[in-house]
Amino acid sequence: MAVKMPKKVTLSVGETAEVKAVVRPTTATHQRATWQSSDTSIVRLSGFGLANRFVEGTIYGVSPGEAEITATIKEFDVYGSTKNMKTFTDTCIVRVVEPLPEKILIDAGHAFQGNTINHTYNGEGFTYAEGECMWVLQNMLVEELKNLGFINAECLRATNEYVTTQNQNESWRDWQGRENETRGKKATGYDLLIQLHSNSPANVNNTTPDYVVVFYPIDGRNGTQALGEALADAIKTTMEIDSNSIITTDSTPGNPLVEAYAVMRGAQSVNCPRYFLTENSFHTNPRAAHWLTQDDNLQELAKAYAEVIKDHFTS
Repeated sequence: MAVKMPKKVTLSVGETAEVKAVVRPTTATHQRATWQSSDTSIVRLSGFGLANRFVEGTIYGVSPGEAEITATIKEFDVYGSTKNMKTFTDTCIVRVVEPLPEKILIDAGHAFQGNTINHTYNGEGFTYAEGECMWVLQNMLVEELKNLGFINAECLRATNEYVTTQNQNESWRDWQGRENETRGKKATGYDLLIQLHSNSPANVNNTTPDYVVVFYPIDGRNGTQALGEALADAIKTTMEIDSNSIITTDSTPGNPLVEAYAVMRGAQSVNCPRYFLTENSFHTNPRAAHWLTQDDNLQELAKAYAEVIKDHFTS
């Protein structure tokens, strides 16, 4: 017999969550359950018991910090004797954070297998897909933001699909412009929108470029230039890039007050106060592309993004 539960849960102060530990096998009998918090000044428990093969109940975030909760199942013989008793446990780390009010929207550029390229790095062949790797980074970043207390952080798209459909007589370029402007407009009421990308030079056969580009709003208000610079530094450091970053704005030709990039133009049109497009180096570069295919690396990059965002809103 065994008991399994989530390894990590994040709560805000004052928030409750239902936690369930699964008892296996489902045919196990003659069980007794206990549940314990390592620090009840951080996490408090209530209503835990054994029902329908689950150890379940409510955890409550009391104050900032981390505590370990432990589910213990004791299996007795058919007569209730402790002679042949077996004990099974599992633990979950509960992090309690102060809730932060800002609403943050994260979007992975492209979708599906968008911008797929085959590479060889250190003798190893691999395939990089921008739409897939940025999707992983997006989800990790939202998780890291929630871990820091941004309870209103979320992904712009629930599935890795486009939010619009290409019209019959619409060119790919026109459709992608409309697609991304539509995404940008979803930042209505949000404090921050970031769309995540990896870059490509005009000559896709050029494998040399390896640097970060961050586009921030034309007006530079609300400290967005400084935030853009901090994001670029965090990406550069985490990805171990030697070349200098580019932190810049880009406007529509002939109209210097309108954003050039469609997603930023959409966010601008709904008065989102902070919006960025980040290029996490170049996917034409084998080193950078290989780095971005590694989940451990993406997790570190997500943490770096999240820390910068928290510093911006709390300092």
